[in-house]
Amino acid sequence: MPYALATLYTFLPAGLLVLFRMGGLVMTAPLFSSNAIPMRIRVYVAVSLAVVVAPAVWPTLPAGVTLGGALVGTAGELLMGMLLGVAVSLVFMGLELGGLMIGRQAGIALAQIFNPAMETQTTVLGQLYFMTALVVFLVLNGHHVLIRCLMDSFAAVPVLSFVAGEGAARLLVDALHQAMVLGVRLAAPALIALFAASVSLNFVSRTVPQLNILVVGFPIRAMVALVVASLSLYGVEDLFCQGMDEVFSALHALLGLS
Repeated sequence: MPYALATLYTFLPAGLLVLFRMGGLVMTAPLFSSNAIPMRIRVYVAVSLAVVVAPAVWPTLPAGVTLGGALVGTAGELLMGMLLGVAVSLVFMGLELGGLMIGRQAGIALAQIFNPAMETQTTVLGQLYFMTALVVFLVLNGHHVLIRCLMDSFAAVPVLSFVAGEGAARLLVDALHQAMVLGVRLAAPALIALFAASVSLNFVSRTVPQLNILVVGFPIRAMVALVVASLSLYGVEDLFCQGMDEVFSALHALLGLS
């Protein structure tokens, strides 16, 4: 028993590095980083996940890591976990961006609400798309895939070896590009419908000059935006899954995994 305890003590610094990589993921990943969850609970989640993950990645952990070396390497491990979480979070931000574009064009973006999961002000449509994507993420076990990707990262990028170089920057740029494309594709049907409604209202205003187009046009544009946005909810799942597939493919390419 004393020998086992001594062996366990030698692996504690490496276990600290596992905790910090998991903590970086919990700090930035969707659902885990939500402010709706108290900080103490998030710390418990990070510690619990690190305890569960550590035995699975134990063969990849170096045994000769000192406590001083572990404290120096915590920054790199934290950045590694944050890189995975931020890349996935950008997909959710793309959906919020689509809702924001629709709200701006429809004139309903003045009424904004606070999204505690992303710590941002967003429109009602943006929050609707975000919650829909979060439900799809949980139903498809996206959080399990994210944790599995983190576990695989220990074999591809061992502890104390992460370098924030060109590959990491390219991953974030690709994820940001994917989020922008996702937001535009999501908002495109509503934007086209709003453009057609604006053209029709302009023709009506020319035909009937006595009509107050500002008073009549605002509810019409809001109604068109809400109807088309509600119909486009059917396509949120496909767009979100495509975005997540692109991000996880980029993550696997960065980590050198199949």
